[in-house]
Amino acid sequence: MTVDLNIYLTDAGIPLEKTLVMRHTPTERSLLRRLSNWAGSNPSMYNGYQSNQNPVQERQLTRAAHLASFIGLKTGEALFVGIYKVEYWKEIPVEEFTDMEIVKELYGYGSKPKNQHHVKWFDLRLMPQMADLKGRLVLTWAEKYAARSWSRWAAPNTFPVKTIHEESVLVPPPPTSPRGLVFTWDDLQTLSERWKTTLRAWRGIYLIHDMNGGKNYVGAAYGEDNIYGRWMNYAATGDGGNVKLRFRDPKTFRFSILRLIGQDAPIEEVVGIERDWMARLHTREDGLNS
Repeated sequence: MTVDLNIYLTDAGIPLEKTLVMRHTPTERSLLRRLSNWAGSNPSMYNGYQSNQNPVQERQLTRAAHLASFIGLKTGEALFVGIYKVEYWKEIPVEEFTDMEIVKELYGYGSKPKNQHHVKWFDLRLMPQMADLKGRLVLTWAEKYAARSWSRWAAPNTFPVKTIHEESVLVPPPPTSPRGLVFTWDDLQTLSERWKTTLRAWRGIYLIHDMNGGKNYVGAAYGEDNIYGRWMNYAATGDGGNVKLRFRDPKTFRFSILRLIGQDAPIEEVVGIERDWMARLHTREDGLNS
């Protein structure tokens, strides 16, 4: 017996006749990669992308009660992202549309408005149903549909389940070293449990680089929950209590780790290493350290 998506939708109480199944497949490979990253760690950007559609999908979505959202990372496959309720939709003047903050962010990443003449904006609310299958459930998306249609109604169509991964493929496993890692402030809001566990185990010296002006801040994390605990302070407050970070936009911050330090290192040694990095990067004379 072939397991079908509609079995899962029915079990979750999602009415098939009013549910649109959509497979996002941007033709730009770089945008597809970003869309995958947004699905895993920046759900507001992902939802912003799908809240404006091409004319055919606009007409379908105006009649839908729910959207089952997927990404086409591989030919002939669709990876599940989530179930969204279509709360409402409205037409927006192009000028108002392009002035929306989420749209400005999408433009900044290279996205294009899907309709140049009139803009329908859909208010889509992520629902808890099937959340455990995000990034795990993979459908077989028939080749005959892949090139010309990326949305179909749940009923009367069928969507065979190809596989269910053990863990979400939208969230890459944490590395064993922090080398090359850079987090945005938005990234800190949506860390996976695996990343939280890793950052809790890491103690060391970190860097905050402000993209707006190029100034740097050096800090040390050795308290409760180590780097995770310190960075969550920034995630909550924006400035983490640091005077020179106040009144700056945390969305322009980039977080990275300069050096890991052993858990048994004395606090005086950690502070000394922190000061050494401040001196190397001149973050007191020409940076954001007080």
